[in-house]
Amino acid sequence: MPEASDQSVPAMQETRTAVIKEIELTPIESQGELVPYAQPETSSQVKIYWQFIWRWWDYFPLLVGLPILLAFLYQFAIAADYYSSEARFIVRTNTGGLPSISGLTSLIQSQGLSRATDETYTVNEYVQSRDMVRELVEKDHLRELLQRPESDFITRFPNFYREDNFEELYKHFQYWIKVDLDDGTGITTIRADGYRPEDAHALLSAMLRHAEELIIRMNIRAHDDAIQYANVFIKRASEQVADVEARLAEFRSKNNTVDPSHESDAVLQAMTQMSTELAHLEATLKQQMTIMPSGPGIPALQQKIQSYRNEIEKLRGKLVGDEKSTVSVLSTYESLTLEQDLAAKSLEAAVANLNQAIQEAEQQHLYLETISKPHLPDSPEFWRRMLFIGAVAAASAGVWFIYHSFRSEDVDYHT
Repeated sequence: MPEASDQSVPAMQETRTAVIKEIELTPIESQGELVPYAQPETSSQVKIYWQFIWRWWDYFPLLVGLPILLAFLYQFAIAADYYSSEARFIVRTNTGGLPSISGLTSLIQSQGLSRATDETYTVNEYVQSRDMVRELVEKDHLRELLQRPESDFITRFPNFYREDNFEELYKHFQYWIKVDLDDGTGITTIRADGYRPEDAHALLSAMLRHAEELIIRMNIRAHDDAIQYANVFIKRASEQVADVEARLAEFRSKNNTVDPSHESDAVLQAMTQMSTELAHLEATLKQQMTIMPSGPGIPALQQKIQSYRNEIEKLRGKLVGDEKSTVSVLSTYESLTLEQDLAAKSLEAAVANLNQAIQEAEQQHLYLETISKPHLPDSPEFWRRMLFIGAVAAASAGVWFIYHSFRSEDVDYHT
């Protein structure tokens, strides 16, 4: 067994020597020029370039450049010219009370006039209201002013995005006027636009005329309300006086008396005279009974004294007796006369209030004072074109910025 093992080892070594061979590596010498990579087609290069540019600007030309270009084309090739007329006014009243202020308002109030703050807001709201539009349509041909041949397809009325009805006309009209109020001075600046200089001037003049008509209506309404309110008190006081007079007449007819106070005075006076005479007769009777107790004149004197006493009692009963007595009647009469006096004074006060209301209504008038009248513009408003282009540029840049922000977040999320 050991001899067999020793014989197998050389056999294995001979086998390994036959499998493994030495290989000599020699460098290859290159002759000639290097062969370049195959170039892509020219159209593919242009496509990659524009993809790179598009990715870099990220839709900027489409979202910003194109709207600005369209705005330029519209404003300088299509849009109609705008002419603006401007005016200033203030609403004043001659009520009292001059506050300590300075400036133009102080100069106005030094003439006995003051600002009418609430009425100023009312006039400004009316100028921009549907009622103003209705007045301009009916009396000042507003629709014709908005359909001039000089107009363009966007700004005229009606157009492709506004129906031909009053509500759309009112909304469209808001773009043709502007109203600004200076709270410090109370001066309102109003501006109106038109396709022609005379259109802007006519439109603004008509608006001021209708605003002044509103002031006149407010004056008439205030005057009529003050007088009507005072007349209500006069009517009530007159009805009260008439009611008291009717009850007083019924009282006099029922009690057959004109003035119970005078009658009571007459009764008291008669009682006083009879009491004096009775005292004199009693003194005479006492004297005669002392001198001649059985004198013939004593019975007659006693009968006369008794008659006086009966008459005094009768008058006293008439004065302070039952409910038909003079005192009771006088109490009712005095109550009626007191009501009559109060009703008369109320009527007198109501008449005085009416006179005062008429005087104040005539003095407290509102005035629409035009500080600067509407002017006839010489040239169109060029700055409005640039403002429109600037607004389009700002809006487009905002849209592009929002889009770019969302796109950046989306790319970061996927990477």
